[in-house]
Amino acid sequence: MELYIKGINTISPVGSFDNIDNLPEIKATEEGLKYYSCIEPLAYKEIINPVLIRRMSRAMKIGIASALFCLKDAKLEMPDAIITGTGLGCVEDSDKFLVSLIENEEKMLNPTPFIQSTHNTISSQIALMLKCHGYNSTYAGRGACFETGILDASMLISDGEASNVLVGAYDELIQNQIKILYRLGQFRNNNTIKNISGNLPGEGAAFFVLSDKQSDTDYAKLVGMDIISSDNFLTENICDFLNKYSIELKNINSILLGSENFILENSKYSDVINIFPYSNLLWFKHLCGEYMTDSSFALWLASNILKTQNIPEKVIIKKNNTSALDNILIVNKISGNQTALFLLKK
Repeated sequence: MELYIKGINTISPVGSFDNIDNLPEIKATEEGLKYYSCIEPLAYKEIINPVLIRRMSRAMKIGIASALFCLKDAKLEMPDAIITGTGLGCVEDSDKFLVSLIENEEKMLNPTPFIQSTHNTISSQIALMLKCHGYNSTYAGRGACFETGILDASMLISDGEASNVLVGAYDELIQNQIKILYRLGQFRNNNTIKNISGNLPGEGAAFFVLSDKQSDTDYAKLVGMDIISSDNFLTENICDFLNKYSIELKNINSILLGSENFILENSKYSDVINIFPYSNLLWFKHLCGEYMTDSSFALWLASNILKTQNIPEKVIIKKNNTSALDNILIVNKISGNQTALFLLKK
């Protein structure tokens, strides 16, 4: 794979990388249901035409702004391709249309929320704003959306069809969605219950410019990525993944885990932790919450850590390694029994 990360951006509950040591605010609905919400930039009008902003939903704003800030960070005006991933798309627009459908008894409906509720709205709007006529695709589903987008970008670049690809992911939270997630038992306010997620629901958007060309300003090198479809034999699959890139377990400097709040006691991850006795143990879902494309936040965080050579204190579970930060392995539990693996090098 070996892709170079040339530019990054996220709009998330934690704000910026410099702000990570200030843990994000945990918000609550009227019913007391806890969740994380994005800190939105005040500079929307600096990067998006104010006329367009008026018609944009919140998901469109954070997704498009993150993509444009990412291109600015990479000093790239026009990507060769645009790829996005999302779990549920523009939920707010879908909710507006369905509520209007019921309240108006299917008569005199405003088509705008329906048009903007489609999952590919953000990737297409980015292309229209940039006048980018290159490859454009969106991956949607409950799991591995962002990961599939990375895989697609890798194939485009390896086939010589693109050199600089804008890849990102976004998912938003709305009040009705939060109620449904808690009602379905996906989350609980009491984090001591261990048969379900101990995290809180979250949201965010993150974008990356990936390239096959190396430069001195790159954030990190994405060496490889894999999606493990079962919790069974997780440690064996991780070992096979690292062997493919000729890296021994003892040479992994840090592992960034996407697990529950009781991470050290969680049986699914305790075996993984045990095979990395010489690696720093890091985690991230207390910074962004849990959502279907939260791997994008993990990749953003790991890329910043490698470039700055600084691990924020709020990310550290256990520090076992004091050597230079040469690499980070991301092990993130995504939807169902799927686990995403990302290997990054300095």
